Amino acid sequence: MPRNLRLFLRTAAFLFAVLFTTGTIAQYLFLRSKLNGESESYLRNGAQELRGQIAFADMWDLRGYRRWAGGPAHYLVIVKNGTLVDT
Repeated sequence: MPRNLRLFLRTAAFLFAVLFTTGTIAQYLFLRSKLNGESESYLRNGAQELRGQIAFADMWDLRGYRRWAGGPAHYLVIVKNGTLVDT
C-alpha cells in the first residue's frame, strides 16, 4: 500500500473517531438535559398537587389529602419549621 494512501486512511479514521465521539457526547448532554427537565417538571407538578390536596389555610385540613389517590409513589410532607407530617 502506498505511503500516501496509508496516511490518508489513518487521518480519515482519526477524524471519523473524533466526529463520532463529539456527536455521541453532544447527544448524551442533550438527552440528559431534557430528561433532567422532565424529571424536575414531574416532581414540581406532583408537589403542587400534593400541596393543593393538603389545603392549609388557618388550620390543617387533611380530608382531601387522605382520600387522594394520585401523586408520586414516594414523598415527604414537611412544614416550614421542619416538622415531618407524613411519608
